[in-house]
Amino acid sequence: MVGQCSRRLYVFIDKSNNVFSLIAVRESELAKIASRIVWVRHFKTLRKREKKGFLKAFPRRVQRVYYLLVYVRIFTRLNKLEHFLRSISKGIKVLCIDDEVLR
Repeated sequence: MVGQCSRRLYVFIDKSNNVFSLIAVRESELAKIASRIVWVRHFKTLRKREKKGFLKAFPRRVQRVYYLLVYVRIFTRLNKLEHFLRSISKGIKVLCIDDEVLR
């Protein structure tokens, strides 16, 4: 596995209302974080009452997994996101990009 030991990040990028969000997780932490975020649902699919409850509980729930996240970033410009990705590119093993980002 020469050359693979440094590539350990799984990076996820989403775009909503011209805002780009990025989170990165170490490969070794994927199972742990997956078991702790079963409550996450796409906000657009929630009903009005569910949205209120989701937003109220979000800070408390995200605190339980925040320590597992290597990077949490918000970008309002695509070129800034691209620059950041280049800066961490050597550590990326998997990059998952929302199709909205590619449009």
